[in-house]
Amino acid sequence: GKTEEAEDWARNIGVLFAPRRLIFAIPGDAELPEGIATKQAQASTCAYVCKGTACSAPLESLKELAGQLSET
Repeated sequence: GKTEEAEDWARNIGVLFAPRRLIFAIPGDAELPEGIATKQAQASTCAYVCKGTACSAPLESLKELAGQLSET
């Protein structure tokens, strides 16, 4: 998605306490490392919640992302 929106998502999720959680706001045109290179850029901002080597389907709203993270 757009850089500003992705950074806003990261800020909003970053306030939730989770000492082992890493948050990356990655622009849609970034070259990704091998481990996440299969996550294709979407037309709008999206997020993936990954645990170990398994990742969720793209989450397309901040509310959906917050809900997914509250379950972990």
